[in-house]
Amino acid sequence: MARLDLSGLEGPALLPGEPARAPLSSFEEDPEQPRTEIEGSGFEELVEDIRERGILQPIVVVKTKTGMLRIRFGARRYRAAKKLDLGSVPYVLSTDARQWDEYAQVSENERRKSLEPLELANFIAKRMQAGDSKAEIARRLGLTASTITTLLVLVEGQPFIKDLYRCGRSRSPQYLYRLSLLHSQAPGVVEERVAGSELTASFLDTLTAQIQTTSAEPKNQGADSRSERVVEEGAPVETRRKGVHPPSSEKTPLATEDPMRIRKPRLLGKHRGRDVIVVLTLRPTNSGLVHVRYEDDGAQAEVPCIAVTMSQLTESTA
Repeated sequence: MARLDLSGLEGPALLPGEPARAPLSSFEEDPEQPRTEIEGSGFEELVEDIRERGILQPIVVVKTKTGMLRIRFGARRYRAAKKLDLGSVPYVLSTDARQWDEYAQVSENERRKSLEPLELANFIAKRMQAGDSKAEIARRLGLTASTITTLLVLVEGQPFIKDLYRCGRSRSPQYLYRLSLLHSQAPGVVEERVAGSELTASFLDTLTAQIQTTSAEPKNQGADSRSERVVEEGAPVETRRKGVHPPSSEKTPLATEDPMRIRKPRLLGKHRGRDVIVVLTLRPTNSGLVHVRYEDDGAQAEVPCIAVTMSQLTESTA
């Protein structure tokens, strides 16, 4: 049974009167269209809905210098009409310059059917090349700065990471971003472990712990044994065991403590109007995030760094 298509209710306002109609040959797709996986998930359902009910929401177009009707909103409906070989489709000619904006095109696609992560990442990369900052892109798309950074791994990440997305091993930018950070530290270990494993949060946690443990292992093992060998045979046992110098009865004077040093830092701030303590002992799952503990109820959460307003750095008395 075909599903009712209500996406048209979210489209741009129509001009007064009945929409015009034109044959499919009069239309052309927008080369700057951010959606590239048009016939992906849900496309066949859209085809069946249009087969049964027709196109309920006209396609929004602009007229090019050659007279072609370039599609601004409605590329999936147009593709469905082509697949059904419809004689003509309804359209509205847009004269509103706001609808020519690329951000508006992305926003409209997101309301109808969310763009695939790679489609959104490609758009973000394109706007950055055009000179837009991450902060501006995040504001205009209604995303956090950390989400922008996470998505960009799909276009800027290692070939290994991009292949995992393209072959369908993982479509989660968050997982692939974490994996990218680990791959930059230990590419061989990551590729070997990923080869036979399902990419889940628990797998990433285990892999992270393994790589951190390996990285933390001392690289100068055996130094003590080498120092023992250079000690004279007649030296006391304690000297051979500890190193070159024999124990002294004199106490080494304590270094003067730096009065500016904070031994137990306590960072205070606000998140959405609530007082928080930044948890400095927990590693965030992604760059741009931070763990906080709310002072009113003690609950903890992981939030974007930019969403926390820092107010005071003090020393804990606990």
